[in-house]
Amino acid sequence: MFSVAQIALFAVALGFIASAAIGYGFRKKTGCAVAFILVVPAVGVGMAFSLAAGFFHSFCQHSLKMCPPTTAESVWGITFPLIFSPAYWVVAWLAYALGRILTTEDPANTEVPKS
Repeated sequence: MFSVAQIALFAVALGFIASAAIGYGFRKKTGCAVAFILVVPAVGVGMAFSLAAGFFHSFCQHSLKMCPPTTAESVWGITFPLIFSPAYWVVAWLAYALGRILTTEDPANTEVPKS
């Protein structure tokens, strides 16, 4: 039996992985605007994983018969991924910054490659 909170927390964990991948994908962009641009994917990840958690819980409850029905108190677990949107932004920005550090070429290296 999976509770809605367990499903939502799994969605939160997947949201952290997705936001890190998105932030790392922005590593070739430059400028301070990237920090503001990453807000949009962070909120999108939160919304998408909230919907996914809701759909999966419904599928689990009605088709698989492995999840208990939600109550007035437990249904709010679906919003966990959306509530974590600011944390997704922080993870995406840190992944972006780490990607910039790891992929930046040494400016002192002026050697021309031999062909």
